[in-house]
Amino acid sequence: MNLYNINNQIDRLWEESQIVDEETGETKENPEILSQIEALQISRQDLLKWNCLKYKDLQAFVKAVSEEIKNMQQKKKAAENLINRINNYVAQNIEEGAKIKEPNFEISWKKSESIEIDDTLDLEELHENFPQICEEEIKYKVSKTAAKAYLKQTGTLPEGMKLITKNNISIK
Repeated sequence: MNLYNINNQIDRLWEESQIVDEETGETKENPEILSQIEALQISRQDLLKWNCLKYKDLQAFVKAVSEEIKNMQQKKKAAENLINRINNYVAQNIEEGAKIKEPNFEISWKKSESIEIDDTLDLEELHENFPQICEEEIKYKVSKTAAKAYLKQTGTLPEGMKLITKNNISIK
């Protein structure tokens, strides 16, 4: 039974419990119905108590889950940082382009291209002359992806930009 039903039943029984004496006009209460009301009120108290305790339990659960998520995110970030440090360490301590194949790991290299932007590049002028490779933020920012696409289309890059070919290590 839910609180709504208990409250309605208590109201209905309360109305039924009131007996009016025809001769005196006095209102008397039916003791049997009053004991039913009392039992329902105890049920209502138990139901309210259960709901309040469940509410507190769920609040504590949500707080614990939030803390665990925060801890797991910190552990994830630490693991990602360690992965990057190990990757950089291996890359610095192996001849670039060298391939190593072992039963439980393999080191190989992949070429990648990246646009390098000179710190002296005038972004305002670049935006005026090459708006298709600039993204608007608070200031103009060169989109390396758009610049790479522009290079593939035209075969040239604006002054202050150059194509750099890199070898990136891959550990599987």
